[in-house]
Amino acid sequence: MSRKKSGSSKYSDMDEIIFMFECKTCDTREAYWEDGTVWEGARTYCKKCRGQMSHQEKEEKPNIFTATYSCPDCSYEYTETVDLNIPKERKVEVDPYLELEKKILYR
Repeated sequence: MSRKKSGSSKYSDMDEIIFMFECKTCDTREAYWEDGTVWEGARTYCKKCRGQMSHQEKEEKPNIFTATYSCPDCSYEYTETVDLNIPKERKVEVDPYLELEKKILYR
């Protein structure tokens, strides 16, 4: 990872190591750069007043998570829900020419 905001190349000489820790007892996570400074995640800003929003996350059902973002300055609020459940059956469309192409390309 790199601390550069934008315009950094994918393979920069300034890449640094970030250490991540998780406490199983109190269920908290922390991350630190190799020099010991605390890693700060991405911030969300209010669409109305551009103030920094706070957020709360909770698991509604197994694999369904809801994040509520609220602005302390103007009281604007919105919610995002993520469903990580995988459908039991996916209909996969088969390319009718796939086997023919394999025969032609890999003889």
